Amino acid sequence: MVLLVDEAAALAAPGHRFEASFLGVLRAAGQRQRLAWVSTSHADLHTLFKDDHLTSPFLNDSLKLTIGTLESEAAEALLNQGLTQDQAAVALAQAGRLPYPLQWIADAIFRGQRPEPAADAMREALEPTYDSWWRSAEDEEKQLLGACVEGVALAGLAAPDRRRLRRLVDRGLVTEEEGKFALPGAAWRDFVAERRNG
Repeated sequence: MVLLVDEAAALAAPGHRFEASFLGVLRAAGQRQRLAWVSTSHADLHTLFKDDHLTSPFLNDSLKLTIGTLESEAAEALLNQGLTQDQAAVALAQAGRLPYPLQWIADAIFRGQRPEPAADAMREALEPTYDSWWRSAEDEEKQLLGACVEGVALAGLAAPDRRRLRRLVDRGLVTEEEGKFALPGAAWRDFVAERRNG
């Protein structure tokens, strides 16, 4: 059985009787390994749960997995379902292979929006998401993200920075190709450049 829950924060709000009963049952089932819960949130879950006072009931029993960026073949398969080659090229340039931004801009273009206005709208719409990604990074990671705006060569990197960058690659916030670390997509790159500079 798959149970889809939309707007979980609203369900957990006082007065809906979910915070003490329904969500407690889900937690108990998760502890007994009879239930696995999967969040498709693009925001930092720890911050969301902390703000909603749900940190203990859920994060203590959770396993955090990240999917990173899509493989090239998967991104191409997604974009080839209704976009021209030129449209797909704009979507990839703006969103990189990050799943949520790529889905956002591909959907906008598929629905008839011209690529350039769709790119501008995506940057505005994803500002809170990018901000969540930025805030969830440690100070050393933020410095490395800032350096990745221009690209960071693998050669000569100190071991701790290499490990940090590879963790960022696993999260999809950085790509590693041909011996160089870079930021995926112009929209994320521009966001980091603005934050890096103050």
